[in-house]
Amino acid sequence: YGFPQDMLTDPDVQMIAVLTPHDIHYRNTLEVLNAGKHAWVEKPLATDFNAASELCDYASVHGLGLVVDSMMRNNAMHQEAVRIIDSGELGKIWRVETNMEFGWNPDSDPGSERTFRNTESDFEGGGAAWDVLVHCMYMAQMLGRKDISKVEHATFGPNVHDVKPHQTIYADYRLGSGEDSVFAQSHCSFVTYLPGFTGLLFRAFGSEGIIEGFGTMFQHSETDPKGNNQHLVVSGANPRTITTQNLVDRGIEVPNIYTPEIDRLAKPIALGESLPIDRGAADLVKWVHEALLLATYN
Repeated sequence: YGFPQDMLTDPDVQMIAVLTPHDIHYRNTLEVLNAGKHAWVEKPLATDFNAASELCDYASVHGLGLVVDSMMRNNAMHQEAVRIIDSGELGKIWRVETNMEFGWNPDSDPGSERTFRNTESDFEGGGAAWDVLVHCMYMAQMLGRKDISKVEHATFGPNVHDVKPHQTIYADYRLGSGEDSVFAQSHCSFVTYLPGFTGLLFRAFGSEGIIEGFGTMFQHSETDPKGNNQHLVVSGANPRTITTQNLVDRGIEVPNIYTPEIDRLAKPIALGESLPIDRGAADLVKWVHEALLLATYN
């Protein structure tokens, strides 16, 4: 299409993916919905909770689907971790940690400030909070089996190597409430002095054991059973390491994480069925924004 308007007015287009910068997600998504199209939006849905809720309400009134691309739920290793947690093997989950760190070596990349992440201020959609904390919070809810109820503390990273502090954010928050609540903690950074996506991604602590996930949250190809060194380490009554190849050997499908997301939306459209409205994504906007409001400088 030469111009966005051509796509918006094409009668053959039923769904449009919004892949624009974070701070204009609301505006672009509203344009898609106004055109009578279903919207598939890259996270975050918006950078303001009221705006995100307005989009959900508009889609509901007009019978349109509104889905945020939370593709981490399609990672076979994440799903295996959830199966183990739900089995009760680890007992009662009381703490979850999620990490998403982009390795960066200032010695080999001198002067780099990751400018593609620095073009916007925190509250307009820039920095690690909007780009990856939203992923980590989603994963914590998935592993803790409860929704976020409160953000308790947040801290920006130190200003090292002339990199803006908001390129790193630590957040402590609560899943659920009362005696059954789960403490969660996320560390998100674009400038961690680490070798890429090979480190610890998540931990879930239970009364009877612990499960840890290593490798990458991004599972790109079902043709690569090694899955970028993805593996789980389970401690407890039945200690073991689970690799992506182990899942393949058990007959568990290990797809590209984007494929199930596309299938989940394309099939209902083809069958003329209704699509979901992702109100949980609006709630995540609220919690990321709350973390930014609370964040102090290290």
